[in-house]
Amino acid sequence: GIMAVRRDDGVVLMRIPELTGVNAGNVQGLTNQPPNGFARIRSPLDQVERMTAWRKTPGYPLTLLVGRPALSFEREVQAHRLRYLASGALISLLLLLALYWLLKNVHSRERTARQRAVELDRLTQTQRQLAASQLELRQLAAHQTELQELEHKRIAQEIHDELGQRLTVLRMDLAMLPRTVQADPAGLLPAQVNVIKGNIDAILAIVRDVVGKLRPPTLDVGLAAAAESLLAEFQISMGIPCRLNNLLPPELVLSEARATGIFRILQEALTNAARHAKASRIEVTLALRDAHLLLLKVSDNGLGFKLPDADAEPSFGLSGMRERAIALGGILSITAKPSEGTTVQLIIPVPNSLRARQSNE
Repeated sequence: GIMAVRRDDGVVLMRIPELTGVNAGNVQGLTNQPPNGFARIRSPLDQVERMTAWRKTPGYPLTLLVGRPALSFEREVQAHRLRYLASGALISLLLLLALYWLLKNVHSRERTARQRAVELDRLTQTQRQLAASQLELRQLAAHQTELQELEHKRIAQEIHDELGQRLTVLRMDLAMLPRTVQADPAGLLPAQVNVIKGNIDAILAIVRDVVGKLRPPTLDVGLAAAAESLLAEFQISMGIPCRLNNLLPPELVLSEARATGIFRILQEALTNAARHAKASRIEVTLALRDAHLLLLKVSDNGLGFKLPDADAEPSFGLSGMRERAIALGGILSITAKPSEGTTVQLIIPVPNSLRARQSNE
């Protein structure tokens, strides 16, 4: 690099570094430049191309020049440019990383918020379903209690009216028996004994009827026998032809709870068919699936019905059947369409310890 002082006529008065043997005429080319400036100029003194800056001294016919070789200057500018570019790239990368982290964080928060909203919605829906189920269970329990009270009242009235009267008549006949024997032992006694026997038979029939209503005695024989007896009674009382397809193996043994629960569900399905379906034919199927699932299927060709919505009034008959099925670990499905009949299907697991009488023996 150089520093120089030049006179207005082009004569260099001072130069660092100093050049010897150079006359003033060699720098005349600098006089046509503006008073102050910066340019890339090849020096006429040493023929070196420099980035040169100059300024005219106010009040004096002198110009101060400062120059630096262009290659050295450009190398430093390039080095500064590289440093600035590297710094800019690093800052840009950091900004991009910060932006990426921010967007990722925002996206994560939004996703978390959406998941929480979905979970909250599911929780709310589950709570509504639980509340509806609890309400349905309370209504079903109240209805069952009411039915039990009505059944107890009916049985008590039947015992009082039928059994009580029969026992009173029997007591009166027994009270009259000594007089009958004294009056005419040979003629009146056989007839009186026959009357007493008839009253006793009537009382036994009433007792069997009450016991049968409380628990069908045919369940002691087996589920298939109880179902067959129930269908026979139903066909006689309602006048609807019924058919039983018994596909259960003879060695099948069910627990008391399972046999009673399946029988009550069959009883309720038949009652619903008689009350609402107006069917002309009912078909009942009992079968064993996969050796561990018992199937009960009740189909009719009646009017069918539209299954109640969740907001509709509860159907205690359907709810009762479903609750019995759930209590036995089974699944109850009802398929019904208007004018297309109704099908009630129950599937209940049969434990290994209850499946075969022969295996226990």
